Amino acid sequence: MKKFLIIMVALFVSFAFVTGVMAEEKKAAVKTEAVKTMTAKGTVKAYEKDATLTVKVSKKTDLAFKIGEKADVQGDVKVGAKVSVTYNKDKDGKDNIATSIIAMEKKETKKAKSKK
Repeated sequence: MKKFLIIMVALFVSFAFVTGVMAEEKKAAVKTEAVKTMTAKGTVKAYEKDATLTVKVSKKTDLAFKIGEKADVQGDVKVGAKVSVTYNKDKDGKDNIATSIIAMEKKETKKAKSKK
């Protein structure tokens, strides 16, 4: 009878240990992917404050952004302005979510400086 109890206790302890190890393996496998932050620079084609932004980044490419709730908007963002947009993809990987929009100031040309 003692042998039977010892065997049962040993089986119970080993089962509990194996179950705990398996649970930890599952937790490690469910890691969330790191959010990849990207930057785009271009000219504003369309802008709706606190909602959407469309930026022309090259002759053939426009990027559309949804403006995030906590987005940092700096400068005078308007159609025609040069901007730098920091963004990442949403959970589905479909929409670009802007986290920072910075309107870049126009640089003065040498002619404009010499006229002053």
